Amino acid sequence: MKVSDLTKWGIPQRIIEVWQKRQGESLLPVQIKAIRKGLLGLKEDSVESSKVNMLISAPTSAGKSFCAEMAAVKALTEQKKSILLFPLRSLAEENFRLIESAYGPLGVKSIIVTSDHPENDQLFREGKYDMAVAVYEKFDLLLTTALDSLANIGLVVIDEIQTIGEPGRGALLERLLTKVIGSDYKPVLVCLSAVIGDSAASAG
Repeated sequence: MKVSDLTKWGIPQRIIEVWQKRQGESLLPVQIKAIRKGLLGLKEDSVESSKVNMLISAPTSAGKSFCAEMAAVKALTEQKKSILLFPLRSLAEENFRLIESAYGPLGVKSIIVTSDHPENDQLFREGKYDMAVAVYEKFDLLLTTALDSLANIGLVVIDEIQTIGEPGRGALLERLLTKVIGSDYKPVLVCLSAVIGDSAASAG
């Protein structure tokens, strides 16, 4: 499967061109598997679109992050916002810079929400963004004070989902997941996990 094939899933040509410059023409195996299982809302050879929650487990550099990026762009084509969550501020900063450089020139409004960027807290609460990059704690706080903010969020990406097994931050991650899953809005969840061994994408 090639990047140019993603027009079949409703990805605009101008996005395809950005991806081709960054990724090349060929998709990686974990990306192809995730798309075929419904990452972009339509399983391969299916005519009926459906929301698919997904856990993508793969070693570092296998292409998990681009899976999340593709899903976020797909949400944008459906006029839905995306939240990309990271356990550490350094990871959030790195991914925000990538997203802003790729999609800012196309008019996509991205913000980063960490303790280092308090100027974006109000924008986050009011939903004045297309893509938001945040640390777990900020999203948990948003859900605590304004659960209805999920109404316009089509996708929640959780990077390093294996953090859920760690003391402290794991309990926070479990709490925010419970809020999202138990809400009336049901945004799509895409969870990323680094593993040792074969890559996998499982949908549910």
